[in-house]
Formats: sequence, C-alpha cells, structure tokens
Amino acid sequence: MELDRTQVAVAIIAYNRPMLLAGLIKQLQPQLAGIDVHLFLDQASMDICPVYGVPFEQTVKLTDMQEEMFKTAFPDGKVHRPELNLGNGFNQKLARGYIFNNYRIGIFFEDDFWPTSDYIANLLEMSLTFEPDPRVGWITYNGDVPYKRHVQEEMATLPHHHEHL
Repeated sequence: MELDRTQVAVAIIAYNRPMLLAGLIKQLQPQLAGIDVHLFLDQASMDICPVYGVPFEQTVKLTDMQEEMFKTAFPDGKVHRPELNLGNGFNQKLARGYIFNNYRIGIFFEDDFWPTSDYIANLLEMSLTFEPDPRVGWITYNGDVPYKRHVQEEMATLPHHHEHL
C-alpha cells in the first residue's frame, strides 16, 4: 500500500537562523515531491536577538531572508508569519493546529534538524505501518545523523548572516 503524498504536509518551524534553515532546506528539498511544505516563521522579538545579539530591525531582515530562501526552494510552499513574536511553544502549537486540521499526516522540523536523505521515506513507511493502530498518535525518528560533524560541515559551506544584512 502506498501513501497519498497529497495527504502529507511538512511544517518547518524557524527562528531567525537563516544559515540553519538553509541546511534543512538543502536536505529536505529532494525528498518532498508531491508533499505540501509550510514554513512557520516566528517573528523577531522586540529586544536584542539572543541568537545573534543584533537589534530587532536586523532580526526582521533575517526573517525576511528566511522567507525568501524558503519561497525560492519551494515556490508553492506556504509561509505562515504571525504579526507577533509567538515564542517556541506557541509557534509549535500554531504549526500543529494548522497541519493536523488540514492534512492526514504532518511531519515537523525545527530549523536546526537536518535529516538524512532517506528520512521522509522512512517516516512515511512508519506512518503506513502504525497509522491503523489507534494506540499510536505520534511517531518520532532521529535517523542516522552524525549531527555535530554534519552541522560543522554544512555551516562551513553557508554564507554567514551578517554578509546579507
């Protein structure tokens, strides 16, 4: 039995970290044919951005950069960008609510997780296996990602945020 990929959505939850989002997009893009992709961008806070130590105006530029990066990679993708800084918990809640109200299966990523090349296929296979069981409501899969080495290699290939501001 094969899963109808139009009933699956990927939600990417991002927080003013374009270099991390670029890595996630690079890993996901080849895996998402026929799957709707949504970017949930948390707005910058009104104070100094704790990730970069830069003022609010510059964190808005980072958020704009992420939106442009996403739309370039996924022209049919949908960007969800609330007016206010929701924080991690509420942004996650917004993403879950939207995805589970509109799709049969949702796959969620934060911008700092970069999956292996077979990650989506493995999750979809597990979904087919476990979805009929009413005791299963959530599947998680770490994959085989040597995270620290992988991040260091990817970060070395990406432009730094300040070069774009």
